[in-house]
Amino acid sequence: LPGLHQGARTPRQGPALLYDWSSRCYGVTVGPYRNLGSILVGSKMAAREEAEQRRLLYVGMTRARDLLMLSGGLVRKPGRDTVLALLHEAVGSGFFMEGEGDVNVAAGGMACTIIPAATAARRRFPKALSPLAAPSARPPLIDRYTVRRERRAEVRNLPRKVIPSLMKPAHPVGPEPRSRWKSGKDHARFIGICTHALLERWDFTRVTPPSETEIESICRFYIPPGADCLEIVRDDLTMIVDSFQSSEFYRRIQSAVILGREIPFVLPWGDGQIMEGAIDLMYRLDGKLWIADYKTDRISADEAPMRAQRYEPQATAYRAAVTRCLGVETASFEFVFLRPGVRVEM
Repeated sequence: LPGLHQGARTPRQGPALLYDWSSRCYGVTVGPYRNLGSILVGSKMAAREEAEQRRLLYVGMTRARDLLMLSGGLVRKPGRDTVLALLHEAVGSGFFMEGEGDVNVAAGGMACTIIPAATAARRRFPKALSPLAAPSARPPLIDRYTVRRERRAEVRNLPRKVIPSLMKPAHPVGPEPRSRWKSGKDHARFIGICTHALLERWDFTRVTPPSETEIESICRFYIPPGADCLEIVRDDLTMIVDSFQSSEFYRRIQSAVILGREIPFVLPWGDGQIMEGAIDLMYRLDGKLWIADYKTDRISADEAPMRAQRYEPQATAYRAAVTRCLGVETASFEFVFLRPGVRVEM
């Protein structure tokens, strides 16, 4: 808190009319003339200003976390309405002795340093100020707040909510995948939505594929009427279903115990973040707990292992959700690429 030698009161210019509600008294001041009421009102205003100054000083001092530094100049004629005057009243005249020392204030204390000016009548700042020894507490304090600022910027840039499907690997895995499909992102999004909705209600014991009516109803339910991709999504979903039903994974899942589909979860993640997602399929087979995540990527069977490595952070998130929420030690994970009909165990 600098400049504690400056007065808090500002001289009034021109006539002044004051009213004290407690005594219902008016005070009038015009130049050198004033009525009797102005004496009473003026004394009450001065007491209020002093109380307000003490309150502001208290508020300012209690904002310090680690180090409180008060500074001011000892002028020849110090004003009675300055903060230094309040400190003089609190700790006595020894507070203004030249040199260094400790001053006790109630149950606490503070260090006092008086630095004499080179000349008493100096009006301008010197060209070069002599270096002053910084308190020993300042370097670690500066470093601490530097770390806090960096930490604050890092936390503000972190998304509060994390979704497994948007997680990326820390290091790039192979070349960036490029879509060979030119129908647009909306089409790919609706295909993913409709595929997951169909597999959520799929009966794995069935030997016949879903009828055109079933696929048509699902597509019409999730695709808005104004979209122009209904036929493309319907035909693409029919192809995905055929590939899925003839895959090795489909024969494998027919003998498994299905534990759940589209299982939602929420759990703390990372640095104050929240992980929220849904597990496509969880089942038990040969005494092992399995987590399956469906993918509708347009890739070949040979490209599936490399693409699975790119999705590895998602596998970590799903596996953590199952082990932490169910209290199990381990859970096996696999990506199921529906178009080529292959599974990749992670």
